[in-house]
Amino acid sequence: MARRAVLAFALVWAIGLVVVLWRAGADERPVAFSLGGAPVRPVAMLDPGHEVCQAPITLQVDASGVTFFAGAKASPGMPLELTVRDADVAGGRPLATRQTPGGYPDHATRTVRFPTLRAGRAITVCIRNRGGGTAYPYGDDQVPGTGTVVDGRRGPIDITLRFLRQRPRSALSLVPTMFRRASLFRFGFVGAWTFWALAAALALAVPLLCAFALARAAREAEAPGDAS
Repeated sequence: MARRAVLAFALVWAIGLVVVLWRAGADERPVAFSLGGAPVRPVAMLDPGHEVCQAPITLQVDASGVTFFAGAKASPGMPLELTVRDADVAGGRPLATRQTPGGYPDHATRTVRFPTLRAGRAITVCIRNRGGGTAYPYGDDQVPGTGTVVDGRRGPIDITLRFLRQRPRSALSLVPTMFRRASLFRFGFVGAWTFWALAAALALAVPLLCAFALARAAREAEAPGDAS
């Protein structure tokens, strides 16, 4: 009975592990990294032809696009132009300029794609109103950031920007990156290897201890009772 209980536990654990790995491998993540907090309030009211810029932004990983949230005082939303500029060059040499059409509802997601920009590069992202009414991107001032610039005036609210990968990556493939980044906030003796060791302990040591306890409990249940 003890052996059957351990085998049943091992089978359930193995099936659970396979399901977790399968789901993590199938969970595609298009977002490379995010800037700013939740899109909860307008960053700046943009009259026709005006723009708001977020700078400087240092790319944490390669990025091939960006998503932001936009609105308008009167629906439908205004057409917008997003420009990515080189923050390391005086005057901000444009690296990519993309248009997004109008006609969207308030708090709509707008996504543009551009040629891949490499990690470590410093950029400026500007959003210009190309319509005839007032438009605005969304952002949040609760998360400390670089702030924005509107018509030469700096504001405290960061635009919510989600930089996109060229191709989505699975959550499973991102585990080494997660461990490397987690090791930055550590004691001196802790490294990425520590998180691999903890993961191995959770995947192997804990199930083995549970199986041992289960087998011991089953043996004790099979043992004859004490004579009275």
